[in-house]
Amino acid sequence: MKKTVKVLGLLLVAAAMFTGCKQNVEEPAPAPSIDGELFSEDDVTVPATNGIELSDGKWTFRAINKRDGGSIGSMAGELIFNAKNGSIDQTSEDLTFKCSMKGTIPEEATEAELAKAKEEGYTIDGNSFSIYKEFDYQSLSEYLQGNIDESGDSDDPITSTAMFMTSAVSNPSRAPGSWKTNSDKTKFFSEQADEEEGSTMTYYFAKN
Repeated sequence: MKKTVKVLGLLLVAAAMFTGCKQNVEEPAPAPSIDGELFSEDDVTVPATNGIELSDGKWTFRAINKRDGGSIGSMAGELIFNAKNGSIDQTSEDLTFKCSMKGTIPEEATEAELAKAKEEGYTIDGNSFSIYKEFDYQSLSEYLQGNIDESGDSDDPITSTAMFMTSAVSNPSRAPGSWKTNSDKTKFFSEQADEEEGSTMTYYFAKN
C-alpha cells in the first residue's frame, strides 16, 4: 500500500510504504532509529531572533516527524554536512544522510506488498514495520537520481526526506517557525505542531 503524507511547517514529506502481514518465518531485528533527541531542549534557552545561523564547520541537522494515528508512527532524517557562509558548502562531498521510519502495517496490505517491502529493506515485526538507510555523498546522489521523476518529485519517502533536508540547509536562515539557540549559537531547536495532520515536527541543528 502506498500512501503519501505531507506535513506542513518546513515541508517535510513522509510517504508510507508497501507492507504486509508477518509470515511464519524468522524476522531480522528491528531497524535502527534516529527519532530521539539530538540534544536536550534545556540546552537552548535563547530566542533565535535571526533564525538559524550556521557558522563554518561541520553540523548535524535532524528532523523528526511523529504522528498520532495512521500507519506512520515516526519518521526521521539526519544530515551531517559542512557549512560555509551560512549554508551547506556546495563544494564539499563530506556528507552523510540517514533516514528511519517506524509504524503499523495497514490491515489491507497484501502478500505481494509485503514481499516488495522486504526487497526494499523494510523490517517486518508482527504488525509493525521499520526501515533505516544510511548514505554517503556518492551513494545518496545515485539513489536520488534513480528515484526522482521527470517533474522533480518522488513518492519514495527516503528521497522526499533527503530532498527536503538538503533544501533546508541551502537557505537555513529562512526556515519558518520559532527557534531557540544557546549562547554561542552552536545549537538550534524548533518544535512545530500541525493539528490538522495530527503530527509534531521537531528540528535540531548542532555543530559537531
